[in-house]
Amino acid sequence: MKISKEGVIVQFDKKERRGDRLFIPKNVVGVDENRFFSRFSLLDMKNVIEVEDGNSAYFVKNGCLIERAAKKIVLAERGAAVPSGGDVEVIGEGAFCQHDELCGTLVIPDGVKTIERAAFSACTGITKVRIPASVTHIERGAFSGCNGLVGFDVSEENEKYYAQGNCLFKRAESAPEQA
Repeated sequence: MKISKEGVIVQFDKKERRGDRLFIPKNVVGVDENRFFSRFSLLDMKNVIEVEDGNSAYFVKNGCLIERAAKKIVLAERGAAVPSGGDVEVIGEGAFCQHDELCGTLVIPDGVKTIERAAFSACTGITKVRIPASVTHIERGAFSGCNGLVGFDVSEENEKYYAQGNCLFKRAESAPEQA
């Protein structure tokens, strides 16, 4: 078992060298995600992310650990899905990294605004990504290593991105009007 300086508990299987369970107590209000979570191989985790009732900073929905204030998915279990209904605005860096079980068309729910770097990196089963009008920022490398990805379907109402052929493009910023 490993306890971070913030109090997050990870049961660690020494033989398999991977995290078995992630538990965030109710008194934990912040975690340095990049530093803490990157120390463990959480790729094989399934139904093991738990947040104690009464935690004001984090909650779990659809297998995703979500930071309440930022409405950001920090980490996702195997088999997790991005929640819809306004709970998520940011899909965090590496949140779904190497989730090979994601197959076919990945539908980003309406309400998501940002997809961070490596959010879906190495998800080799994804063949297409459907992007709603709400997405205004996709960081470079968000879908890197998705070797099965053959195209994007972007909402016609999206003001920042469009798809042409099998590629995703950012719309040109219009020059500000001069007074």
